[in-house]
Amino acid sequence: KAAVLVRPGPGRPGRTYGRPPGGFAAGLRVLDVIEEENLCKRAEEIGALTEERLGKRRRRNEINCIGDIRRLGAMVALELCKGGDPHAPDPETTAALVKDCAEHGLIILSCGVYGNVIRFLPALTAADDIINEGMDILEAGLSRLSNSGWADADQRKCIIRVAMPRMATRLAMSVSRPRPWRCV
Repeated sequence: KAAVLVRPGPGRPGRTYGRPPGGFAAGLRVLDVIEEENLCKRAEEIGALTEERLGKRRRRNEINCIGDIRRLGAMVALELCKGGDPHAPDPETTAALVKDCAEHGLIILSCGVYGNVIRFLPALTAADDIINEGMDILEAGLSRLSNSGWADADQRKCIIRVAMPRMATRLAMSVSRPRPWRCV
């Protein structure tokens, strides 16, 4: 409507965030795409796949440094701990994992107050094979670190626990080859 498109007069604030008609149209289209492509269901599928991959290795005690896995939809947080104490964050292992994954073509982000959490939030349009490829690299990195002897045995022992999501987190995950999604 013309009333929405009227320019502000001299000395009046502009409307960068105030009623931009193009923004309204874009927002409505985004909501349509979310519904048409069933992206809410896809978010649950991606989160379940990621949680299952990490949880399966943890249950078999193949990776001994996972302290907590929590998720909300596609957002997954992997918390690393040390010394058998789920309240003992392990930022050293987390930093080593970030470096190891980067060397093998996967970009992951660490976060958390103590720097001991890996965040995941891949694009909802990413295919399962892309997610699995990233998870393969991550799991291999966790295995290398937990079995490498880079720290003494007491530091590598971890208690395993599962908790509900504490907060929404973001993850950007990208594999070195071109993909339909990017690290953010």
